[in-house]
Amino acid sequence: MAIMDTRANAVKIIDDWLRVAFPEAARANTWQLDRSGLSSAFTGWCLRLRQDVSLLIAVDQLFPYTKPVAAFFGPGAPKDGPHIEDDGRLCLVTSETTTDSLDPAGVVAHFLDKASNLLGALDRGELREDYVVDFEAYWSRSSTTGQSVQTLFDIAPPTRSLFLGTYGSQRIVSDDEERLRRWIQHRVGVDYKRDFDRSLFLWMDSLPEPSAYPKSYPDLRTLFDKANQASTLDGVKPINGSDSVVVLGGPSSLGRTAGGAIILSSGEKRREYKGFRPGKAPAATLRSGLKFNLASIRRVDAASSRIPLPQLIDADFAHIAIIGCGSLGAGAARLLAQQGVKKFSLFDSDTLGWENIGRHELGARNIGANKADALKAKLLADLPDIVNIASYGTDWRRVIANDRSVFESVSVIISATGDWGSNAALSDLQSAGLLEIPVIYTWLERNAIAAHVVALQGPKVSLRSGFDNTGRPLTAAASWWSEDLDPRCGGAASPYGAIDLAAGQSLAARAALDIASGSAVAPVWRVWVGLSSDLEQGGGFWSAAFKSVVGDPAEGGKTMAGQWRTE
Repeated sequence: MAIMDTRANAVKIIDDWLRVAFPEAARANTWQLDRSGLSSAFTGWCLRLRQDVSLLIAVDQLFPYTKPVAAFFGPGAPKDGPHIEDDGRLCLVTSETTTDSLDPAGVVAHFLDKASNLLGALDRGELREDYVVDFEAYWSRSSTTGQSVQTLFDIAPPTRSLFLGTYGSQRIVSDDEERLRRWIQHRVGVDYKRDFDRSLFLWMDSLPEPSAYPKSYPDLRTLFDKANQASTLDGVKPINGSDSVVVLGGPSSLGRTAGGAIILSSGEKRREYKGFRPGKAPAATLRSGLKFNLASIRRVDAASSRIPLPQLIDADFAHIAIIGCGSLGAGAARLLAQQGVKKFSLFDSDTLGWENIGRHELGARNIGANKADALKAKLLADLPDIVNIASYGTDWRRVIANDRSVFESVSVIISATGDWGSNAALSDLQSAGLLEIPVIYTWLERNAIAAHVVALQGPKVSLRSGFDNTGRPLTAAASWWSEDLDPRCGGAASPYGAIDLAAGQSLAARAALDIASGSAVAPVWRVWVGLSSDLEQGGGFWSAAFKSVVGDPAEGGKTMAGQWRTE
């Protein structure tokens, strides 16, 4: 059945239900829809909740797969209050609320009930705490400018000075000058050499309701007076065409905080105030010409709020070195950076080719660029709160030959080259006691049908114990009915796609965090095996050696663990 047919049937069901449950209900006309900002594409109904208040409830063209819209109207209809938006629409459910598309009348009945309960709560003066719980939404709704202020600091006590920087048309504030300068430089890709302006953060023990939002500089000063912070406001003096930002913040609910910004601007640049020496005009004179705007805030470090706190703490202190920034290593780097790791050292001497872009983090704009250098630039631009990335566009063995300290601050090394010579050199350094930090060796088997990570530390357990002297694994997961013979002198290239690769990237990244945080201790051997049906279709089968050491993958598509060989 077409979606339009489904909608027509749903509307008919609602019509039939309303005729019984609310006989006085009538279809809404165009002006009634328009009053609530709804187009004629909506179908709506009007019904009376009490003598002086009616309710409009409307559905769009995608109903019953979307939620209804509701609004109060009538002489006694509340014009403002919690859950009433500017156009009079009601916020009755959250954006995550789902509805039953098979019961359109039941959905409408639920919204009618919610609207009736809201009207009663507003009449009784309840729900005032919702202004604080959802402070940032109400503050944003009261914004007097289309601009917003980006924040890069914790909205938490105490009241303190902030640094204000600008890039493009964006304003951003932080209480850490070094972090702010680094963030902007990473975001725009060039050094930020300008001085920062001074701004303020005011911590409030209780956040105001919309009726108490400041509307002028004197109102703002009153808030600072109540917090015994009036003197701090005197230090913010935007003059000669400059801006300043004041961020207000306080507790919202469940241990959370919320905030909003005020942009103070002196307006157009002018020479100076007549009768005063440059920079010496009294505060009252300066304030009289200020432009005052409420602005929403955008927390540019908000991504960290989506990561579980223990994982975030582990990632924050980790420094990961990645040798080999190909499809496997680059993907692991991206996952670790998104997980909150802020320090990396990247090593790769190779450049990106057209054949790489189908399964590499870098795309066509980086063709011909060194993989390590280009990956560094991309990660910093995409995740500018990263503290530092060092990139080395050469073989790590050449780097360490000239600088023995290159791995000194590193928590764990990921070796993702798939090159036996490189891995053997790392392993030999470990066996000789010359490389004490843990190393995660990761590689993919043919067609990416299996991905391995082996974490080793110290001289007692060696990577070599799992390979012959030419780098052939002794316990490969898959065996093949025919050899993968590639005649090219430039090296073989195993065919696999980004989907096949993803499990290996995740496996390597997770092992790196586990080892760096101490939640796992080397030696560790983890293997992700693909689907047995994919292996069979490609002309392979699970090897007897792997089954005897690690176990039978059965249908595959899972992570397994084994005990790494000892010499």
